[in-house]
Amino acid sequence: MSERIAVVGAGAFGTALAAVIALAGRSQVTLVGRDPALMADLKAERLHDAVLPGIELPQALEFSAEPDSIDDADIVLLAMPSQAQADAGLQVCPCPRQE
Repeated sequence: MSERIAVVGAGAFGTALAAVIALAGRSQVTLVGRDPALMADLKAERLHDAVLPGIELPQALEFSAEPDSIDDADIVLLAMPSQAQADAGLQVCPCPRQE
C-alpha cells in the first residue's frame, strides 16, 4: 500500500517537492495551497509558470485548496517560508494556546 502524502504550500519549494515525490510513483501526493483558483489552474494546466516556468507537473499529482484534504494523509510536509509555518501548523493541527 502506498503512503498518502500531503505537501502544504504551493510555492516553488512545495510544488517542486510534491512533483518529485509524485514522480517516484510510490506515494499518493496532494499539493495543498490556499488559493482555490490557483489550485484549479494547476490541476487543469499541469504548469506553475509563476514559480517553475516550463516544468510540467506529473499527472499523478493531486491538488487541493481544502485544509481538510490532509486528514487522510499518512505524512504532512509543510513547505513554506519559516515565517508562515506557525500559522500553517495551527491550521493543520489546531491546538489550544496557553495563556
